[in-house]
Amino acid sequence: MTPGTTDETASPDLAEALDPVDIQRVADPVALRAIAHPKRLALLELLLVEGTATATGCAHALGDSPSSWSFHLRTLARYGLVEEAPGGVGRRRPWRLAALGQSWSSLGADPGSRRAQDELDQVFVQREVARILTWLRTRRSYPERWQGAAHVAGAIAYLTPEELSELGEDLGRLLLRHADRLADPARRPKGARLVRLLGLGFPLPSKPAEETTSDAAP
Repeated sequence: MTPGTTDETASPDLAEALDPVDIQRVADPVALRAIAHPKRLALLELLLVEGTATATGCAHALGDSPSSWSFHLRTLARYGLVEEAPGGVGRRRPWRLAALGQSWSSLGADPGSRRAQDELDQVFVQREVARILTWLRTRRSYPERWQGAAHVAGAIAYLTPEELSELGEDLGRLLLRHADRLADPARRPKGARLVRLLGLGFPLPSKPAEETTSDAAP
């Protein structure tokens, strides 16, 4: 989990751990669908990195036209995800995030919210997979120090739901260890650059011999 876009489906303990990082909980299904757009996810991340940006600045950084980014900014502002920043002059209107990151969860939600969260999760994961594949195609163009530091790791284990939740909390805290550097450039050591960190944990389909409990996966 990272500030910017965070899928929080773990226990309330993790929500408490994320509080100091200024995470905005999103439950409104309409707001969830507003985020579920590749350009708006990119926009949220740009504002996270830059602090503020105008529609014209978004166009320079991400392509497309200022009018298109103005529409996406106003859409996110409608649901309280971004807001106008001070210092605007005339038509030059800078925007900023309303919080350092966003989280969403379908636990205990109504069917409409669950469907909206499913849509957002799919867009979120598709975007991350595309970035991983881009890294694999281009990594040899990076200095060897960065090639050696980058990593992709995976593991399988037998866990209970409680153990999986606890592991997710541990990963969340680890991924957010240096979150303070996003808002404060003075905290960034020399040679630091933006790095994408991800954490995943999910049950695999059960084998027939394992379907011995009432909550076994189909």
